[in-house]
Amino acid sequence: LISVKKVTTKNAYELNESNLRYLPPCQSIDPQGLTEWRGNWYGPATKLAPVGGKMRTGWTFFPKKCTLETFNRRDLKHLQHSSVAQNNTILILGTSKERGVFLSLVDLALYPSQKVKMESSFMRKCWGRMSVQIGNMKFVYQDIRPDAFKTNDGTITCHNDNLAKPPGLLRDTNQAIKKMFEHKENVPKVILLNSGCGLSIYSNTLFLENVLNCTVILKGLISSIPSTWNGTIYTVDSYSFSATITQSMNAKEYITYTNNLKKWTYLVNDTRVRMLDTVSLGNPMGLTAEIPGTLHSSVHWHHFCDQEDIKVCSNVTDTVAQLILARAVAPEGKKFLQIPHSSQDISLEIPQMVACADCPVNLLPFHVKLVPELRCIAGPLKDDDTFYKVVGHKKCPAWCMTNDTISGYEGNESDVVTERTCSL
Repeated sequence: LISVKKVTTKNAYELNESNLRYLPPCQSIDPQGLTEWRGNWYGPATKLAPVGGKMRTGWTFFPKKCTLETFNRRDLKHLQHSSVAQNNTILILGTSKERGVFLSLVDLALYPSQKVKMESSFMRKCWGRMSVQIGNMKFVYQDIRPDAFKTNDGTITCHNDNLAKPPGLLRDTNQAIKKMFEHKENVPKVILLNSGCGLSIYSNTLFLENVLNCTVILKGLISSIPSTWNGTIYTVDSYSFSATITQSMNAKEYITYTNNLKKWTYLVNDTRVRMLDTVSLGNPMGLTAEIPGTLHSSVHWHHFCDQEDIKVCSNVTDTVAQLILARAVAPEGKKFLQIPHSSQDISLEIPQMVACADCPVNLLPFHVKLVPELRCIAGPLKDDDTFYKVVGHKKCPAWCMTNDTISGYEGNESDVVTERTCSL
């Protein structure tokens, strides 16, 4: 594992006072700055006075090159009533791992009375589209499966005897992303995107061979976004943003990983894109994952909990959520927000929340709706399964099942399956 440097309380205080005060906010640094996001975690018992603020759990992540600025309940209340946050939608495009970041954002923004039923609501598991707006802040999640784009749109993929990837999945995904930019009120300021690149990013020998395919996938997704859009795209490697993988990476593999991540940044060649190193962030947090350990563990960093004002527990997804939130509302730093020093200058009114969703009952077959049939509710989250649309499993065609060529064994969200890819 990548070791976490231990420091005394005195040294930690000196580190904070002498170095951290003058580091630029992480959301303001250039794209290369986050491809090697090395830093140290300090627990609640450490008597630090972080310049950027502590996480909700009391833990603090100190990157070596920048200051991680955090937003507490008071900051968010100001933003929810402020014009600063207007049209500052944050869009999450990814799998259940990135859904954890969406859930952290929602958990940060909602008030205790609005999220009592969060775990039992539709938000627990949605393989479609969902959004939450509270005051002037809006968060949107769209489930996409970039790993499935490694095969072209003229093929189908089956997991065991079920159809997993129908033809045209990449086309449908690109068109759905394009649709999101048609109305000004829906255009995001910041996007978190599962890059679609996996294991190949770790091996030097495989990197040159496979990274071009990864680049094509990522550029294909980015091409759906108007070239005139000047927002920010944070991408995570679809393999490393995993509690299981991150915990098992050693120091040598990490060096290869970050070097390849930098090369990949140059290949993508888009100033709006920031490749986020989540390994340094997540490696020391292994015991806080949904199911700790490297064997029979979960790929998820997040899990539901009930700790006073916290309903989604995860230092890792909380940190990523704070980073992209900061980029959306304070790209140059919180000091430019002019948040009132006194709580008396912040509205006491709890802003109204609206939650919308269109979620399929089953993960398979992967699919993305061009125009989701969103159903919305105003007010607190509820025990409600009416957001789910029954799609039903589709069986793998018999002609593909007779194909003796098995393309591999793919780990989905709950099991390892036999994967077949067949040309139409």
